[in-house]
Amino acid sequence: MNEKTAMKSPKITMTCQDTILRTIQNCLTERSLGKKREMLYHINSLLVRPDQLKIPSTQSHQLTTDYINMALHIIEGKVF
Repeated sequence: MNEKTAMKSPKITMTCQDTILRTIQNCLTERSLGKKREMLYHINSLLVRPDQLKIPSTQSHQLTTDYINMALHIIEGKVF
């Protein structure tokens, strides 16, 4: 890794972290359950594979607002 690459990596990570945190906040305030589900899947896809949550498929109706909010708080903890 050269010096230029080393300097860019933290910036990319911070930008991704900011995006995830901003999207989490938007998701927490979203009223539509369908949109909340979509946002949760999107947020989870932005995480590195080991940090991704195992979320039931969209065909499953287990994704309640409470479940989504709990998952968002877990993801928020992983981002920090």
